Amino acid sequence: MANVTVSVSDSLKREMEGLRMINWSEIAREAFSKTVEDLKLLKSITSKSKMSEADAISIGRRIRKGIGKRHEENNKKKIKVLDTPEIMKIA
Repeated sequence: MANVTVSVSDSLKREMEGLRMINWSEIAREAFSKTVEDLKLLKSITSKSKMSEADAISIGRRIRKGIGKRHEENNKKKIKVLDTPEIMKIA
């Protein structure tokens, strides 16, 4: 089995040392393995795609704009509810 060296901050190292019952090498192996598998799947999916990076960016922007608009509409509804005469009497 090959060795890999990983650097962590001093504070994280101290916290890890306080958790001696954890097999940090196994945690790292599992994380590396899962990340590799996830990236292989992503590569497999994207290799069959005809969408360009520009297309993906354009779609992402339209989605963000739609989400922003929905939040704006929801906030207007909330403000309208708070603006009712019943609420004004309480204030």
